[in-house]
Amino acid sequence: MAKDQTPGGAYYSRIAASTADELTLNEHLLAATRVVLPFNNARYDEKLVERSGAKDLALLQHLIALVRPAPKPVAGFPLHWDMVLALTRQRILVYKPRRGSPQPAAFLGSVSLSHLTEVKLATIPDRRGRTLALKINIDHGPRLMLDVLAGYRSDTEHFVETAQPHLGVPRLLG
Repeated sequence: MAKDQTPGGAYYSRIAASTADELTLNEHLLAATRVVLPFNNARYDEKLVERSGAKDLALLQHLIALVRPAPKPVAGFPLHWDMVLALTRQRILVYKPRRGSPQPAAFLGSVSLSHLTEVKLATIPDRRGRTLALKINIDHGPRLMLDVLAGYRSDTEHFVETAQPHLGVPRLLG
């Protein structure tokens, strides 16, 4: 996973050209980050024996992501094992990244910010210490917990800070 090496620049400025095709005329990119869907059973090998080394765990997760089919969307939120999230004032665009590159490759879909009640960072304790996660609450739906990739912490913090004022969109009651 590539780390953002641009001095003074954010990840979203590096992928702005790749996301421009999916934006409407009145939309522009505000922030972007890279997250992964957590693997719940990646601690175990094919014989269900618990793996002890973090290196083995990372290799197993990488191999699973290559051969596993994409997960099913959750309440209209498109998912993949490895994702690029791009934020505009109206919605979050979800992309699958190019293999071996931080650039977006395939557009998976989008979710309107008016359908989200919360976007925030959460610290999740795990066996090796703590994991930083992006928590997304969907209006009248489930909660998503997406792991933040190493090297994208500041981009994710910027993503969350930028998304907060746009979540309070008033909903018309019918």
